[in-house]
Amino acid sequence: MRSAGLNIRMRQSGRYQGQNKISKKGRPLLRKVLQHIVLPLVREKCLYGLYYARKKEQEKMPGNKAMTCVSRHFLKKFQGWYRSGEALNRERFFCCETQYQNVA
Repeated sequence: MRSAGLNIRMRQSGRYQGQNKISKKGRPLLRKVLQHIVLPLVREKCLYGLYYARKKEQEKMPGNKAMTCVSRHFLKKFQGWYRSGEALNRERFFCCETQYQNVA
């Protein structure tokens, strides 16, 4: 996350509580490539369609912020796929580790 500049930066000092934003200190080309990869995946019937729609409609996020959340999620999953060497399993894609252990 840090090399892509997608880590969260918290702005606070004393009583002041600012908004949390992404740092954008990483590689801008990597962020651009991630956006181009994720853009077709957020359509209604695609892999991130429901996730993106929930972020926009239920959580009332603007489109850019929702796309950043999807990019962060995809980057975590992509790193996991690379390390494991396994193929994509859509059933495990949106499950957290504890749900996967409870089933096993």
